[in-house]
This record gives sequence, structure tokens and C-alpha cells, in this order.
Amino acid sequence: MRSERRCSIWPECSCYETLAQWKKNIVDDEETIWSLEQLDWAETAIFITLACMERHCPDPSMRAYAKGQLQDQFWNRQKSMSIMEQ
Repeated sequence: MRSERRCSIWPECSCYETLAQWKKNIVDDEETIWSLEQLDWAETAIFITLACMERHCPDPSMRAYAKGQLQDQFWNRQKSMSIMEQ
């Protein structure tokens, strides 16, 4: 668990890289057919990324974006499995 209040390496951090990579993989490449295992892994990775960004990102607009995304019911399954404060 990170002890810093705000990330000191944004946007060179893994959160930024994770979002950029999955945007490229899923949004920009509509032709690829993903296996359920790959999509399950992507869901977990993106959820962890959004949770970190919501708490630690120094960019207020990105923190707000992450918070808004995490309020979507889509993430309820991940929340039920996480140790993230509910």
C-alpha cells in the first residue's frame, strides 16, 4: 500500500501506463476478440488502477475521472472482492 498522499511519478507511473495500454488494446483495436480470461484480467487491472488513481493521482481531473468510473455499478463485482474501503 502506498504511504504517499499523492503519486510523485504521475504520469510515468504504472497506473497511467495501464490505462493507456488498455485503451489501445480495447478501445482502439475493435477487431481483436478477447478471451474471457483476458477480459477478467483486464477488469481487475483497470479496477486496481482506478482505485489507486482515485486516492493518489496528483491530477484533480484524473482523480475525479477515476472516482466517477468507480461509482458505476459495473465495478460492484470487483468491489465485493477487494480490500478497498467501501
